[in-house]
Amino acid sequence: MEEFFRRFWRHGIKIHLLWILIVLILAQWVLGDGVFAATWQQVLVGAAAGGGADVLLTWLRKRTLYVPQSGFITGLIVASVLMPGTALWKVVFAAAMGIAVKHGVRVQGRHIFNPAAAGLAAGMLLGAGAGWWLDQLPWSVALFGAFIVSRTRKWPTVLAFLLVWFFGSALQVGFRGAASTTPFFFTAVMLIEPMTTPAWPKAQAAYGAFVGILTVFLVFRTSLGALAALLLGNIMVPLAARYISPARAPALHSLDPVPQRRSQTARRVRP
Repeated sequence: MEEFFRRFWRHGIKIHLLWILIVLILAQWVLGDGVFAATWQQVLVGAAAGGGADVLLTWLRKRTLYVPQSGFITGLIVASVLMPGTALWKVVFAAAMGIAVKHGVRVQGRHIFNPAAAGLAAGMLLGAGAGWWLDQLPWSVALFGAFIVSRTRKWPTVLAFLLVWFFGSALQVGFRGAASTTPFFFTAVMLIEPMTTPAWPKAQAAYGAFVGILTVFLVFRTSLGALAALLLGNIMVPLAARYISPARAPALHSLDPVPQRRSQTARRVRP
């Protein structure tokens, strides 16, 4: 068992997130009343649509084939957020649109919008509803989400967002209402998507607070709510990169190889 967890830990964050999504969905199916019957088709269809669209668009862009881990993740997130029993064509549309935005809207070779959020927003504009049904088991989402946040080193983003969310929403619905409506799945899975969020702790905290402010303002006023806030926050990351010094610009993205290699080298030579 120890060797299994050691090997699992060495896998990339995409594998970790994919397996955690599967575990959370299975847990909800087992423990949730009637959830399996209402969601199993949209989960399978969402994963297939996201994975298929990712393979197709990657082939068109790069003429390469690969296992579409990102596509599966996007499809599972879409299926987990949409209302149980959503028409399957809307699930396909949302998952495929998310992948299309990922491949089609890019700055300096990187996608700038969270694919799942973009796809869900597109689907909801066509009448799909958000159910966030995995949040029916909030403590399991919080537990596994803490693992993902630790692996991505996004605690400043998460803590800043939750702080702003809690006190901001408490002013509108009270502290009990704020606690009962905390968007655990959104915070632990969608908010911290590595390619669309900053890397430096101060930038992470500013990003989390900014999305938190927008979420508090929008979530009680529009059905898009947190999704719109996240997409607006995504826009700010590349915009901010244009107005900071060139030496610091690469560090806005957590997957940039240069800052990571430098920090790893510094740790090796430090006495």
